[in-house]
Amino acid sequence: FDNNNNNQGTQPTSLTMKSSVLTLVLSLLSSSHAKRLHEPRQQQLSIDDVAVHPDDDSRSSSVPAASTNITMCDYIHPDDLPDECACHEKPPLGLVVECLKTFNGTSSWFNDTIGLKIDLEPCNTDIGASLSIDITERNRGIDYPIERIHAGEERDYPIPGLAVIVPGLGHLGMDVAVYIAGTPSQLILKVGLNACVALASQTVCASTIPGLDAVLPWYVLQGTYSFGDICDDDDEELLLLEAELEQYIEEEETVESWDDVSASRSRKQDETAAAAAMAKDDGTVAVE
Repeated sequence: FDNNNNNQGTQPTSLTMKSSVLTLVLSLLSSSHAKRLHEPRQQQLSIDDVAVHPDDDSRSSSVPAASTNITMCDYIHPDDLPDECACHEKPPLGLVVECLKTFNGTSSWFNDTIGLKIDLEPCNTDIGASLSIDITERNRGIDYPIERIHAGEERDYPIPGLAVIVPGLGHLGMDVAVYIAGTPSQLILKVGLNACVALASQTVCASTIPGLDAVLPWYVLQGTYSFGDICDDDDEELLLLEAELEQYIEEEETVESWDDVSASRSRKQDETAAAAAMAKDDGTVAVE
């Protein structure tokens, strides 16, 4: 930014233009965050950087700080995903896990191929960590979206039109089982598929049915994941830049205000001098 104005006839830069510059710079910074994820990270790994899965103390779901080419998907350890799933990034600070799971081990009980898409936003500062889900089943024409499940929610979402037929029990409705809790630095996730039926005295789920318990429940994400370093760093950097640019605009507004006053005084002086000259020529007295 250049505050100098060598052309005295040029009007000061408008605040509208500066506001546009602010918006553009913040947008470019947000885009750079996604690029920065792929750059080497130079910091030491400490015990505080490690978050373990609750079911296995030997597994860590945080990313070693010395790793290179870090992506958002690395924070959920893509190698731990089921073979039917793949992760890809959603810039600037999100990720999407897509699965195509064929259930073909339960004979005639259940042989559907189900598509599951998980859209995770761990760094949302307005509403907290959240995720959205989309369930599809091509043969049955099912496309069932579940929007914005926020941290602190635990729920089974029945999938309309999808069930497992179990002799002696009837139809077990297929559910999307979701649990999301915590903060970006310690985000607990448990997301997958299950099947349950409510009987008169109890609820029976697939995990208690021999044969069916080998395939359900089926979880895609299950553990505690740490996104704190990337979420916190980006939030602080954005806030700092925004504050600096807003302060610059306020300072420029003050300068422009004084420039306007100075220009107004100069014009008035010129007008007074011109009136005095005309009065002198006419032999009258000029009054300021």
